[in-house]
Amino acid sequence: MMTMKAKNRALIILLAMALTLTGMVTPAIAYGAETDEETTSEAVAAYETEEAADPVSLEGAAFEGVQGRYAYTGSAIKPVPVITVTAEADEAEALLSSDAEDIAAADDAAVTEEEATAEEVVLVEGVDYTIKYVDSNGEVVEGPLYPGEYQIVIEGISPNYTGTMTIPYEIFMAMGWRLVDGNWYYYKAENTMLTNGWARDSNGCRWLGSDGMIDRSMWLKDHGQWYYLLANGYMAEGQWVKSGGNWYYMKNGGAMANKQWVKSGDKWYYMNSGGAMAANQWVKSGGYWYYMKSGGAMAAGEWVKSGGYWYYMNPSGTMAASQWVKSGGNWYYIASDGKMATNQFVKSGSTWYWMNSSGKMTASKMGCPYVWGAAGPNAFDCSGFTMYMMRQRGIYLPHNAAGQYYALSSKNIGTNWHNAQPGDLVFYSYGGPGSSHHVGIYVGNGQLMHASSSHGRVVVTSVTYTNGHIAAICRP
Repeated sequence: MMTMKAKNRALIILLAMALTLTGMVTPAIAYGAETDEETTSEAVAAYETEEAADPVSLEGAAFEGVQGRYAYTGSAIKPVPVITVTAEADEAEALLSSDAEDIAAADDAAVTEEEATAEEVVLVEGVDYTIKYVDSNGEVVEGPLYPGEYQIVIEGISPNYTGTMTIPYEIFMAMGWRLVDGNWYYYKAENTMLTNGWARDSNGCRWLGSDGMIDRSMWLKDHGQWYYLLANGYMAEGQWVKSGGNWYYMKNGGAMANKQWVKSGDKWYYMNSGGAMAANQWVKSGGYWYYMKSGGAMAAGEWVKSGGYWYYMNPSGTMAASQWVKSGGNWYYIASDGKMATNQFVKSGSTWYWMNSSGKMTASKMGCPYVWGAAGPNAFDCSGFTMYMMRQRGIYLPHNAAGQYYALSSKNIGTNWHNAQPGDLVFYSYGGPGSSHHVGIYVGNGQLMHASSSHGRVVVTSVTYTNGHIAAICRP
């Protein structure tokens, strides 16, 4: 057994704490050197043998060096103490030995102060000890430690150590993501929490608000750009977001697309000035008109009906204008305003074509001979020609100029040809309003198509030709 002389010379000094992270990481800073396997084995044997030294009190033991200080990385810390025993050289060796004779010998040995050494014994499995700390109310309680400053109470109830010892202890927030009380925070520097800023990790970027917590499922405006934060807090990038019934596209980098085209898959979409996807509307871009369908995709190589009119969108998506379009084996003419021509004549080159009510081009009757009493399909007189052409529109008129005038008298728009539209019937008379001896079809630009007896065929002339004056203009 250890003599009183030896016990009096033994000085117990607690130098530091070794960090244990409940299965996560090793301490960022640990104080005290490690003991080799053989020495530790001898120490454990010394604890468990009857020849072990008498318990030494921790009361009044000195604490040397800086305070214990460890990085918190997400899990509460439960420290494990490292005990340093300082004794004269021979006695220190005896303290780590199970040989009682060596202990007795050391007790009587003459040792100078210069020969004194220090040995470390780490409390290991099989040795009882308790770690407690002083809470904000001054109460000593047990439990894992979270970031903050503590007074740690080490209570020894092992064969070698008794009593308690209080040591200053600090746990600081390490850089990176940290889970505290169920919430994630980001520390950009030691103990410096990020607020009102972005934090990026391998999965993307997340925004930390003024309280340092992750904002979720919301719009965020930063440096003049709008961003959307998903339910998991990450910034939406390169994807569609539906909000308030509208679709928005978040570009790579997260900024919302605004007043620009977006290609998604093999389709093009246009994002309006507010960022919402355009749908069921016309968009003018680069001097051309485009139509965005109900699902938002740009119409291309297809017909679009808008406002009661048909439009054709070229394969590039631009609206067709002043051009012929072949669709389904039929030819159509698209006017300068983009509308499909219907119930009117269209001139292509030197030839006039009739576009029927469905917009399809029918065979040109230009040049067909004038034959009195003829009503087509290859010869006509004046009323026979207008009767034939109106029938293509589903309008049935008598084979007589005066009879056609009376049939359409309720649709008379006057005698000023400047008010005429392509497809209107123009009636002429020698005797003035109320009678008619000739009729033709207005084709636009001050021109009239009619079967002319003086020309002997179907021709296009000025609407003001000299065969009488305009008696009426009727719009069938």
